[in-house]
Amino acid sequence: MPDMRKSLRYRATVVRYMIQGAVLSLFLIFLWFMPRLKAGDIFVQFDPLASAVLTLAARKFLPDMIPGLIVITSAFFFGRFVCGHICPMGTTVDIMGTVLRKNFKPWTKKIPDGLYRLKYILLAFVAGAALIKINLFFWLSPLPLVSRFYTILIQPFTTLLGNKSLFWAQPALSMINAGQLEYLQITVRRFDGIYFILFFFALIFSLELIRPRFWCRYICPAGALLGICSKMTFWRRRVHKCNKCGVCAKKCSTGAIVTDGKDIANNEVNFSAPPQKSGEHTAYSECITCRKCVDICNINGVTFAFLGKKQPSVQGILPARRTFMIAAGGGAGFAALEFLDLRTITSDGKEGTVYPETFVRPPGALPEKEFLSRCLRCGLCMRVCPTNGLQPATIMNGSNFGSMFSPVLVSRRGPCEPDCNLCGVVCPSQAIRGLPLKEKRWAKIGTSVVIPGRCLAWNNSKSCVVCQEVCPYGAVKIVPMETASAMSAAAYFLDSKYPVPVVTAEKCFGCGYCEKHCPASAPAIITVPLNPLRISEKDYEVTGKEQGLMLELVNKSAESPENLFPMEKLSEGSLPPGFTD
Repeated sequence: MPDMRKSLRYRATVVRYMIQGAVLSLFLIFLWFMPRLKAGDIFVQFDPLASAVLTLAARKFLPDMIPGLIVITSAFFFGRFVCGHICPMGTTVDIMGTVLRKNFKPWTKKIPDGLYRLKYILLAFVAGAALIKINLFFWLSPLPLVSRFYTILIQPFTTLLGNKSLFWAQPALSMINAGQLEYLQITVRRFDGIYFILFFFALIFSLELIRPRFWCRYICPAGALLGICSKMTFWRRRVHKCNKCGVCAKKCSTGAIVTDGKDIANNEVNFSAPPQKSGEHTAYSECITCRKCVDICNINGVTFAFLGKKQPSVQGILPARRTFMIAAGGGAGFAALEFLDLRTITSDGKEGTVYPETFVRPPGALPEKEFLSRCLRCGLCMRVCPTNGLQPATIMNGSNFGSMFSPVLVSRRGPCEPDCNLCGVVCPSQAIRGLPLKEKRWAKIGTSVVIPGRCLAWNNSKSCVVCQEVCPYGAVKIVPMETASAMSAAAYFLDSKYPVPVVTAEKCFGCGYCEKHCPASAPAIITVPLNPLRISEKDYEVTGKEQGLMLELVNKSAESPENLFPMEKLSEGSLPPGFTD
C-alpha cells in the first residue's frame, strides 16, 4: 500500500508537468495563429499584476482584465497554483533552468538575507507609480513579458530558420518533384529592440544557476501579489509526520519550507519561523504548490488538502509597513519623472502641459497619456500587423523609460493597411480600441510631409509620382511648380521643370504608403504624428467630419488618367510616370 500511494503521488507530479506543457503549447498556438483567428491571445488577460495595477492606473473597472482578477481570487482558495502549473513564464523559466543546470555548474554559495522580499518591494514600487497613472509594471509583468519574448524574439527566429531550411532543401525537393514546397517561402518578421530583449531574458535565465525559479522567488511582483492572497489559502501543504531530514526544504523550488527555523533551504535565509514551534513550517505565500515535497518525502508525511488541522506557518515574509510605504513613494517619485517630458504651452491665455506626440501610434490608440498607462507592451499588435510596420519603441528611435516597447508605426518598414484592424482586435487592455473597418479608416494617425530637399521632383527636376500612385486616400497631388510656390516656402529656393508632390492634410490618414514606396534612399516624404485623431470613447467618423477631415478611400480605377496624373503630356521617348530619368 505505501508503494501504491507513493506512485500515485509521483503520478500527480507528472500530471503537473503535463499541465504545464499543455498550457504553454496552447499559449504558443494562440500566439502563432492570431492573425488567422482574428482574435487576441486571452492568456495575457490572465496576468494578475496587469489586471490589478492597470485598474489602479486607469481609475476605472476594465472588463478586459476580469480574467486576471479571477486569478487573484483563486489564490485565496488554491494558493499560487497558477505560478506552479499555468503561468507560461514560469514554465519557460523551468525549462531553461533545467537545461542550464545540466550543462553548467550551479551557484551554491549563500545569497544576501532578505532577498525574497524584493518582489514585494517591486510590487509596491509599480503600485505607487500606478497611483499617478504611470505604467511601469510592463517591465515585470510575467505574461506580457513572456508574450514579448516569444513574439519579438522566438517567432521571428523560428520563421527565419524555417525559411533557410526550405532554401537549403531546394535541391532535394527538386529531385522528388515537390514543386509546391520548392517555391514555398515563409514571411520573416523583423523587430527593433531584439538585442535588448535577448539580453534581458538571457539574464533572467542565467539567474536559474543561482537558485531554481529565481525569477519566481525574488523578482516577480505578480507572484508577490498572489503570495499576499495565499497567506490564508484553503488548499495548502499539510505535514502529518516529519523526521526532520530536511530533504524537502533543500529541494523546494521556491525555498518555502523551513525545518525548526534553521537556514537549510539551499542555504536560503531563515523565514523567521517561530522558535517555540518545532517541526516543519511552510511559507504559504512562497509555496507554488508544485508538490515536489510530496514526492520526495520518504515517510509519506506530506499532502496537499483543503482546510484540515491548522498548522504553524512561517512568519515575517512580508517587508515592514514602512518599507512598503517607501517603495510605493519611490515608485510614484520615479514615475513622476515622466512628466519632465511634458511641454508647457499657452492655450487661450492659460498655461498647461500636454503629452508630446512623439510617435505615430496604431489607429484607434487612446490619447498618449492614457495609452501609455494602459499598454501592456505584450507585442500582440506587432505580431498581427500584416506589413510588419508596427515596431516596439526603443531608445534608438527616441523612446524614454516609460514608453519602451510600446507600438510605433515605422512606415519605412511597412505602412498601415486600410483594410486591417487587427491591432485593435487583439489588444488585451484596449489601449488600442477595437474599431470596425469603416470607423478605423477615420482614425487619423498622422500626416505625411514632403521634404523638398530629398524629393526627386522638387530638388532634382526628375519625373516621379510614386507617392501619388500609392496613396490610398488620394491625399498626395502632383501640381505645377507655380502652384506649389503658394503652398511651400521651399518653392522659392528650389526649381523644377516637372510638377511636384504636395500633401492635402485633411485627406491624409498617415498610413505611410508614400514613405514606404518613396524611391529616394532617404524618404522624401515621411509620416509624422501631426494632428492625429485620438479619442477615448467618441465615434471617429463623426469626430473626424466635425474637424473637417475628408478621409475617404479613393477608387483609382474609376478615375481618369488626367485626374490621376495631372502632368504635362509626355514627349515621345520619355519615361512613364513613376520612373525617373
